[in-house]
Amino acid sequence: MDAAYFDVVRLAARTYAPDHYLAALLAPAAARDDLITLAAILGDVDRIIATVSEPALAEIRLHWWNDTLAAPRGTRSGNPLADALGEVIARRQLPLSEFGGLLHARSHDLYADPTPSDDALKVNLAAADGASLRLAARCIDGADPLAPLIAAAGEAIGRARLLSTYARFKARGSNPFPQRSSATAPDLPAEIAFAHACLADARRLWATATRADRHACLPLSLVASYLVAVQRGGHDPAQMMAEIAPLTRVVRLWRAHMLGLV
Repeated sequence: MDAAYFDVVRLAARTYAPDHYLAALLAPAAARDDLITLAAILGDVDRIIATVSEPALAEIRLHWWNDTLAAPRGTRSGNPLADALGEVIARRQLPLSEFGGLLHARSHDLYADPTPSDDALKVNLAAADGASLRLAARCIDGADPLAPLIAAAGEAIGRARLLSTYARFKARGSNPFPQRSSATAPDLPAEIAFAHACLADARRLWATATRADRHACLPLSLVASYLVAVQRGGHDPAQMMAEIAPLTRVVRLWRAHMLGLV
């Protein structure tokens, strides 16, 4: 792909998916550009959900991604992100079902329908956040998309994502967590405790995981920072980004990459 064309992809990844973008920069060189491209689509999905005011309009844009990715390989859309991703899908033989499941799972963020149970939440996080790690693993030689670490890390990252963007759900009258009592609002301290437990599980698996599997899960190293920010209060996505400074992100990712500390 032309360097100027890829600059658009790189900018989208850096702007809208900074965690995945920075993690990609630490990945093996052969996988780096492919992981940046994956970060770009993850960021674009986040951007759509965060900025499109009408759920139906956001759903249309997510459907565009679905339709574009389902087009025959080699079809050019004129969208740098979609064209770059099409090349990665073809080269890495990435399963389209992962993208379809990710888009469907993230579309739940648009509506006020409650999550029916904790099992349903786990399935949704596996389809959304777990898919991002499984796809990354497929781009990294030696990484196992079905590794226990990847499943555990996906849930921990997903729970941190829901907590750190809770203000967005609240503004839409939505509760992304299971309703555990007669109260309509979630018990955030309990949900934070669940997230900490998931992080602890992932850390135990990290200790014995392969280096390649760790590469795929590097964003796990930022979960603790998100949970600390959430516990300080506010639950404002913009506030979370401000509290976790760029240098903090880089240092935590580097420590996980070089020292194995999450």
